[in-house]
Amino acid sequence: MNKLQGRPFRGLFLVVLFVASVLPQVGGQMRRRHRSTHTPALVTSAAQHPKFHLDCTLPALTTEALAIDKVCANRGSSPAGSDSAKQNLIKNRFCLPDAPTTPVDIDFNILDQLQKAARDKGIPFGRKPVPGDPTKTMEDLPPDRSVVVDLITDTHGEHFGEGMLVRLEGFVFKAQHSNTFVFSGKGESVNCKAKTLKRNDIHIALSRTKAGAMDTSEASECETVTAEISPHHRSAIYNRFDSNPKDFLNGKKQKAGQDKLKGQPLPLKGARVRLTGQLFFDASHSAPCRNGQGAPPRLSIWEVHPVFAIEVFETTQSKFIPFEDWAQLHGN
Repeated sequence: MNKLQGRPFRGLFLVVLFVASVLPQVGGQMRRRHRSTHTPALVTSAAQHPKFHLDCTLPALTTEALAIDKVCANRGSSPAGSDSAKQNLIKNRFCLPDAPTTPVDIDFNILDQLQKAARDKGIPFGRKPVPGDPTKTMEDLPPDRSVVVDLITDTHGEHFGEGMLVRLEGFVFKAQHSNTFVFSGKGESVNCKAKTLKRNDIHIALSRTKAGAMDTSEASECETVTAEISPHHRSAIYNRFDSNPKDFLNGKKQKAGQDKLKGQPLPLKGARVRLTGQLFFDASHSAPCRNGQGAPPRLSIWEVHPVFAIEVFETTQSKFIPFEDWAQLHGN
């Protein structure tokens, strides 16, 4: 895989560099391996410290503590030290090991190869019977996440595994806030079982081609791969990366206890995008699709999660531009 040519993310990354220069005790996005135990500069006392600890600046998100940051810790609602808590800590990791500044381009084949390697090495994922009660199941997660850190090597000698800063290009098959009240979702432990949109991940399914993205069949969805935008420190504009009309008010009034988005969805279905974030093994999911069926349908349970930055190809300019700029051009 070829690396990017050191080209920083437009605009937003310049802001990050500036913030990093004036807040030296806070690492840049990319101050990997939480070597520092300093309290972030944006926090002035223990009483003000949000339960979600952010010890680095972010490339395209916000340093402001949001509602979920004040009530949901990095490990979510899982018991401390549990395999679920270990996975949640990785899901919520914005500061990657070794502080990479240049993402590695990956494609669908890499995610497929990672899936096969995890299976061949017997790395646990999905669910297993509860000891003593085979009628019930529980998550079967890796107790040691190091087994997925350096999993495969490509023909160019590039190593791939969890914790890498990567960039993936594809076409939006669908994007929606997951595990919410809209679909009677039960919430996820990583987000403390919250059911509102602003306190849940945005699930993005990507297709290899525009034609595949426009085909709504399960067989076509089985060929998609996944990226997710965390609700923690999520800029308001990123909530608009949602193609599901049911997540929007569409002119209706907001009901009590709900937080549907104003307006209507942006024209994201079939849009060509580039997503940058952490390469992550989501072991909570069962095996990917077989014979055109899966639950949920997908090519691989390896994801880009959390997403740090989004670019959309703007046809009128013949280039990728930041999502926030694209949304201004196509907003309603």
